[in-house]
Order: sequence, then C-alpha cells, then structure tokens
Amino acid sequence: AIEPLGENTLKGTLTAREGKNGVTKIRIQVAGLKAGNHGTHIHSGASCGDGGKSAGPHWDPFNTNKHGVPHDPATAHHAADMPSIEVKANGKGVMNFETKNFKVEELIGKTIVIHENPDNYTDTPANGGSGARIGCGVIQEKKK
Repeated sequence: AIEPLGENTLKGTLTAREGKNGVTKIRIQVAGLKAGNHGTHIHSGASCGDGGKSAGPHWDPFNTNKHGVPHDPATAHHAADMPSIEVKANGKGVMNFETKNFKVEELIGKTIVIHENPDNYTDTPANGGSGARIGCGVIQEKKK
C-alpha cells in the first residue's frame, strides 16, 4: 500500500507482475491527490520512515548516477525511473508501465515513492525536478 507523507490524503497501490519476453508490468493506482502529473520512482530503502527520507535514493543497480527516460535501457539511468502518474480532477490516477529494466523479485523490499511534481527525466534539477516525497510504500510480495 502507498500511504501519505505529510499533509495529503493519498492512498494507492503498486502491482508488479512478469509479462512475456522478460517484460515486467507495473500498475500504480492512486486516489486523494491534487490533479496533475506526479513523478514515480523506486527507491533503494526498505522503509518509509522519517517523512519518507528512509526510502533512500533512487534505486540505481548499475551505478549510473543519472536520472533518465523510463524506456531507455537501465544501464543509461536509474532502473528506478518510471513515468509520472497523471491524476485527474477527481484526485485519482493510474499509471501502467512495461519495462525490461528490472524483474519483479528485484523490487521486493524496496520502496515506491510518489512525488509532488512531474518528472522531466533529467538531472536538472535533481531527480527530474519531481520535488517532495508525498507518498510512499514498501514493496512486498503478495500473500498467496
């Protein structure tokens, strides 16, 4: 579950599953957010504590130290970089994303963070200018 950080009513979920040909399918659903685009990233930490700071930096298994376009190969940027989620006037949004940059099992124990602003997929400003962390959830294996 994705829970709010700070003064908002964000609630959401992240679902990840393996697709065909090595593709990982990600679906993020949120409610209770202001309309607009919000950056979404996988962070390397295993906790949402300390106002989301415990989520740590963007997950970067190839040590690229670069923020980038989600559909580029993971060796070109943080594997964690995903598309922004578009939230409608009713406060709800859905983001579907397919990637070969990571497998579902690699996400377990990391965090999903929703940011205040859209992502411009560059390093200027830092982390694509997506701003404050407004929602966070620890990614867990689904109970069978």
